[in-house]
Parts: sequence; C-alpha cells; structure tokens
Amino acid sequence: MCISGEAGIGKSRLAAELLADVQRQGCIAAQTRAYALEGRLAYAPIADWLRSGPFAASVSVLNAVWRSEIARLLPELLIADPTLPRPQPMTEHWQLKNMFEALLHAFRAVALSQPTLLVLDDLQWCDPETFDWLQYLFSEAPQLQLLIAGTVRDTEVDADHPLHKLQRMLLRSDQITQLSLKPLSQAETGSLAAEVARRPLDGSVATSLFDDCAGNPLFVIETVRFQQGQEHPEPAIAAQRNGSNPLPPKVYAVIQARLARLLPEARAVAELAAVFGRAFTLELLIQASGRSEDEVVQGMDELYRHRLLRSQGAVQHDFSHDRVRDVAYAEISPLRRVLLHQAVARTLEAAHAEDLESVAGELAGHCLQAGALEQALAYYRRAAAVAQHLYAHSEVIRNLERAIAVAQMAPENSKLAMTEIDLWRELGDARVWIHGYGNEAVGVAWSKLYELAMQKGTLSQRFEATSYISSFMRNRGEWRKSFDYLQSGLSLAETSGDRYLLAKALSQHGTWHFHSGELQQSLEHFRRAVALAATPAETPTKEEWPILRDWLLIRMSLCLWLLGYPDQAVRTVESGLEGVNARSDFTDHFGTFDFSAQFFTYMRDVDRVYRLGESLADASNKYAFPFFQCSGKFYRGWALAHMGDAKEGAMLVREGVNGYRRHGSRMLEPYSRAILAEALALAGEHAEAMQEVDAALAFADEKGNVYWNAQLLKLKGDYLQTLGAPDCAVEECYQRALTLAQSQHARSLELRAAMGLARLWQKVGRRTEAYHVLAECYNWFTEGFETADLGDAGAQLAALRPNEG
Repeated sequence: MCISGEAGIGKSRLAAELLADVQRQGCIAAQTRAYALEGRLAYAPIADWLRSGPFAASVSVLNAVWRSEIARLLPELLIADPTLPRPQPMTEHWQLKNMFEALLHAFRAVALSQPTLLVLDDLQWCDPETFDWLQYLFSEAPQLQLLIAGTVRDTEVDADHPLHKLQRMLLRSDQITQLSLKPLSQAETGSLAAEVARRPLDGSVATSLFDDCAGNPLFVIETVRFQQGQEHPEPAIAAQRNGSNPLPPKVYAVIQARLARLLPEARAVAELAAVFGRAFTLELLIQASGRSEDEVVQGMDELYRHRLLRSQGAVQHDFSHDRVRDVAYAEISPLRRVLLHQAVARTLEAAHAEDLESVAGELAGHCLQAGALEQALAYYRRAAAVAQHLYAHSEVIRNLERAIAVAQMAPENSKLAMTEIDLWRELGDARVWIHGYGNEAVGVAWSKLYELAMQKGTLSQRFEATSYISSFMRNRGEWRKSFDYLQSGLSLAETSGDRYLLAKALSQHGTWHFHSGELQQSLEHFRRAVALAATPAETPTKEEWPILRDWLLIRMSLCLWLLGYPDQAVRTVESGLEGVNARSDFTDHFGTFDFSAQFFTYMRDVDRVYRLGESLADASNKYAFPFFQCSGKFYRGWALAHMGDAKEGAMLVREGVNGYRRHGSRMLEPYSRAILAEALALAGEHAEAMQEVDAALAFADEKGNVYWNAQLLKLKGDYLQTLGAPDCAVEECYQRALTLAQSQHARSLELRAAMGLARLWQKVGRRTEAYHVLAECYNWFTEGFETADLGDAGAQLAALRPNEG
C-alpha cells in the first residue's frame, strides 16, 4: 500500500494508526523510514526491519550461509557469532542474487505463516537498492502474508524516481493499493481545529486558519496548539536542511515556540538529536552528548511529553515530524553546530570502528559540517567505494559529486584542492556506467578534468586528461577534433619517459589512424605499443600492463584483417582474448569482447559473434552496465540475420544502434550502420538499407571516420543493383570502393569490392575483365585462404577462369 501526499498531510500518522491496530490484533509489525540525510547506506530500511524483534529472531536461526550474506547489512551478526564466515567482497553484480535470496529467507520465515505489516516512511528518500530488493521480494514471494505500507511525498518524487518502476510492476501484478491523501477542505480544517482546540471555532477563525494552513493537517494542528499557548508569535525565517523544502514562517514559528518552552536539558538533547539527522539510539545520544545517562533520559522524557519525539522500533527514537528536526537544527548557533557535528562524528567513528564503511556517507556529512574538509572528502570517497562494490552506481556518483564540492572549498593549490582533478576523472568513469561513454554528463566531467589538469596538474594528470577528453570526442564520433588532444598526449608521454604512458599514447594514435583509414600507420603504432607492453617496466601501473596489452592485440587484429593478413589477425585476437579470459575481473572484458565481436563480423564467423553478443548482454545485466546491452543486441541481431531470422535480427541490430545513439556514442557509426544495412537487406528491405548506407557515408566523411567507407560503397553498389539501378551507377560504386580500398591498403575490402565488380562485369559480358580484376587482387594474398571471403573469391575466380583449350 502506497500512501501519498504532501508533507504534513497525515501519511505517517495514518501508517502509525495502521501499525498500532495491527499490533493490537496480535500480528507481526515493524517500521522504519528513509531520510534526506546525505550518505544514507544502501538497503538501510531493510536492515532496520531485520533488527526488529521477530525478524531478528528469524535471522538468528538461519543457516550460516544466509546469515553470512545478511551480515553485509547487519555487521553485528559477525560479533554475535565469531564463527560465522565473513562475507566475501562483492566484486560481481550477480552476487547480489545471493544476498537478495538470504534476505528473502529471513522475511519468509516470519511472513509465510502469520500476517505481517512492514511500514516504510518517506519513500521519496529511499535508496534505489532497497527498491530493487522490494521488487525482487514481490516477484519471488507473492504467497507471503505480508503488507508493506509506504508513505511518500509525491511532490518530491520526479519522473525518474525508482518508486515509479516498482509501482508499475505491482500494478501489472495487482499487488498494490494506492491511497492519495488530499488537503482538508475548509469544513474539514474547521472540524480538525475545533477537535484540537476542544471548543467550537468562529467561522472567520476557521476560514483564516484554512487560508494559513492550506488544509495541511499538521500545520492546522500545530498552529492551533501554538495559538492556544501564545497568541502573537515572533517572526521567523524559513529553515532548510538536507534538501527539504523551506518552512513556511508560520509553521516555523509554531515549532520554534514549542522548542523554546523546553528546559535547557531537553533543548540540548533536541539540538544533538537534530544534528544526528536521522533516528538515533539512547546509547549514541549519551556518548555524543558527554552528559550522564540520567540527564539525557530526563531530556528525552520531556521531549516525549511535548510530543516532539516518537519511538522508532524497539531501541530507536526520532522526531515526531521532519519539520521539528528542521527547526531544531536551524535554531542551533553556527559555532555550536560545528561542535555538535564533531561530537556526532566521533561517536559514530567509535561505535562503528570495525565497520566504518557502513556509516562513511554520514561521517562525511558530519565532518563537512564540522569544517574537517580532509576527513569529509576521505569519507565521501570511501562511501563511493562501498557503493561501487554494491554496483550502486547512482550512489557512487552522488558521493563523488559531494567529494568534489568539498575539494572546491579548500584553498587554491592546497593538497585537498589538487585532489579535485582525480575526482573529476573518477566521476566521469562512474557516470559512464549509467550513461555510456559519449553522454554529455560524462563529457562535462572529463572537460572539467582537462581544464584543471592543464591549469595545475602533474604531467601524468595532464596526460590522463588529454586521453579522457580525446576518448570522449572519439566516442561522440568527433575524430578530427580529437587529434590535437592526441598529439598533446603523445608529447606529454614522450616527455615523461614513462613507458606505460607512451604505450597508451601509441595505442590511442593507432586507433585514430585506423579510423582515419591510415592503416599502415595504425599498425606501426600498435606494434610499437605492443613491444612496450611485452616487456613492461616496474612502474606503479605494472598491474595494468596485461590489460593494455590484450586491448592492443584485439585492436591490432582489426587492422591486420583490413590490411589483408587474416590468419595473423585471428592469432592476434585469440592471444588477446586468452589474456582477457584469464582475469577474473570482468570490468575490463566489456570493451575487448565488444571489439572482438566486431572482428568476427569481419571474418563472417556467425557463431562466434552470437556467443560474444550473448556474453555482452549477460555481463551488462550482471554488472549494471546498460551501454553494453546495446552491444549484446547489436551483435546477436547481426548473427540472427545471417542465421536466417533476418527480421528479428534487423530489429535487434536497430535497437542496438539506437541505443548507442541514446548514450551519445557514435564512435563506430559508419560500421554499425553498415551492419544494420546488411541485416535490413537480408530481411528484404533494400531501400531502407540504401538509406542507412548513404547516411553512414555522409557521417563518415563529415567526421573523418572513413576506414569502412570502401565497404559502404561496395554495399551501395549491391543494393543499387538489387533495386534495378543502371549498371553504370552500380559500376561507379564498385570502382570507387576499389580505388578507396587500394589507397588505404585495405586489401580485404579491396577483395570485396573486386568481387562485386567482377560479378557485375560477368553479368554484362565482360568476363575477361572480371577475371583479371579479381585475380589481381586475389593473387596478392599469401594467407587466409580458408576464410569466408577468400574462399568465396577463390570459387568465383575458378568460375571465371578462361578455358585453356
């Protein structure tokens, strides 16, 4: 059940009444809430539920395998049972399935046999990872006697909020009741106010109250209670904390007046509780306050009497409403606020000394408010690393963005400020996982990296910056624009004397020359880079040498094939793939698998392309990397089209190409549109295939990405012929393809163009010319005669050979 409405409309109160009613009936019930607090740990609401009585008992009797997984969220399990195996670091996205299944066991043990209610307040601040698990719970265990009641401020949920995805899934399966609470009418406002005041209200008073409170029950109640105790509130400014909306001055004044009536001990407790920014335990409050247990308990008792606090589960406490917390925090003087944040940070560090990762985000926020910038930045980076291990990419991005904001507060040219350069690089890398390589958000991060590195970075940082910005431009398809950055990067690498940087620079130059159709220069750069990688120096980056070497081999194989050395190309790509497959970390597999699949389309190895496409699709799901879902569809579609399922194949290829564009990636646009044209032609859509070829040629010429133009011209000749164009128009395309391939030394594409031209000339009776144009090209080759292209060319040549008699 989703209870929605604006802040103060009564969502939490309605959920609390439901909870109390369920508990009176003897059913199982537990509650938690999400917070706007920075750095809230992923899956925190689930952890809160599991710590409640019935679920804690359920967890305690699970077998060690499941408890070990749950210890990722409840580290205290490892303390309670020292024999329990510590959970292994989560290095692969698929390992989430094990943790999700362990959590399901814990909830199933309670809710399978008896009615159970779980309340989750403030869904608008809930982490995406909790939504993922809830979706898993609803889909995997619909038989449970379980109601999850969530409240949400619908005005604070944008179109991309993960709640919408969960709601759509539940609507399809008829598993959700949605209850939207609307503001009170004027008559209802008057009735509520009279109930609170315990007397009838004059009509004009009720009307004025409705105008002031706009039918918001909380504001109505608080305003009436305030007016009963103090008729003329002092003006107050709006309070704002952790992204919450500014408080209306009237409501601020009401809550401010309630806080002002507290005794000093209770006021001090309220201030400290507000600094915590979330639910807290008595133990934590005592440790942070430096006061005796009796003093803190007395202060809390008074807060409960004034209905400013409420219990949150068995041991936690929280403010009765976020507005109370906002005002309590706003009323703290700036100097005292610093001291309180320091105290809370020390308390959290002590309480979680063995598991600082679980509160790294919170600690970062407190350190920032305390003015400890260096510690704040370190904790934000630590929180980002924790999120990365959980493949919670959006949380990685949020923490890195906060770390950058901290670095920007530091004095110019200080050590902390210099860290900003690396943070922009890390942020760009993190955004790639969600948005893809060519997205504008990635470009913003890497442009800022380049700007700062050029201003004040080390030589190594300047090289990395040029590499990243040139890579972004290449991924956008802007090959000509990337060249100046590549030249600068090569100069920096040569100046540095660092062999690893030089190998990377040569690799990037080889890639640029390849796409520019300068294949011999490309191969020369690749070979120089591979030679460096073959005998790596002892450098800080020595563990990255194998990754670079394998990447180089796979890129070099594409060049070797085009230059007419297919057997060498196959040996080279297989060597690269062997190295890639020997490593357990799949994060460097994506690009190498992608370009390997491209290579095997050159070879027309349909089975190999299909398998690589499946691997890319599976890995993109496991590791939450949507960009390579496009590659998986693209290559599987090409393979299906060549296996005989042309319509399905063309549809998948088109989805892949469109997906690339959505991610801003047009690096391989001429090649990918050629692949789409092939699939469309196999499906009988020759006119549409022609349109793709023309668009690809125009794009390639505009951007300087011309290495595949000879193949595009050859395809254009094929499709013109099928569509009944004049032979002279077809011949012109084949001749242009042949001439271009010869100028680029692209022998394999020259062979394809020669085969097309020979077929045309044979058809029009120019058999001898057909034989000679194909023989001249075919006889150049010294290897690869078992490959598909050379096999077809040999058969065609044999059919054209003049009779010796």
